[in-house]
Amino acid sequence: MSGLPPQQARTPPSNHDRSVGGWPGPKSLPRRVRAFILGVGVIPMTAEQRDAGLRRIGETIERYGVHLEFVPQPTPLETCWYTIGLTDHDHPELILFGLPPDLSRPALLAIAGDVIAGRRACVAGQRADDVLEGHEVLFVAVTEPDRHLPVAARFYAGTGAAVAALQVVWPDRYHRWPWQTGTRVDDMPVLGPHASSG
Repeated sequence: MSGLPPQQARTPPSNHDRSVGGWPGPKSLPRRVRAFILGVGVIPMTAEQRDAGLRRIGETIERYGVHLEFVPQPTPLETCWYTIGLTDHDHPELILFGLPPDLSRPALLAIAGDVIAGRRACVAGQRADDVLEGHEVLFVAVTEPDRHLPVAARFYAGTGAAVAALQVVWPDRYHRWPWQTGTRVDDMPVLGPHASSG
């Protein structure tokens, strides 16, 4: 393993409107993708295409140790990236909502690199101030990882490994968590129980 790649996951389309904090709105995405995201239609995928996709993920993990999966959504705070590959290191996968790729990807790759190198182990309830510059983050145990990280669940389905996950939750610029009164990030999904953070 020669280190983590600068880019190794599907990236969002480049033809997006930068007026929403540098992150695409649903109207700027191609029609087929918009239909899939908004639940209006489903893009059919054959078993061969699904298997080929899982093989590519396996190749990425073999080469770099981790794959990042992008999940577009209609609103920026619901859009997420998550890891696939940390399960191989007896560590929960990580999921991060609401940040553009230029912040999400490096943050997840840095944590994953530390986990793979044995320099870090993340646990539910743990806080870290070295993940996002200027913000403390909180790791929250994801209660239904198979539902929220479906590609990771499919990837590990045949191995017998159970996928666990931690959400990397971040506060707004005023250091208010998504569950606190007056926060600016109350639309961010929080996928598990959290201790009240002050």
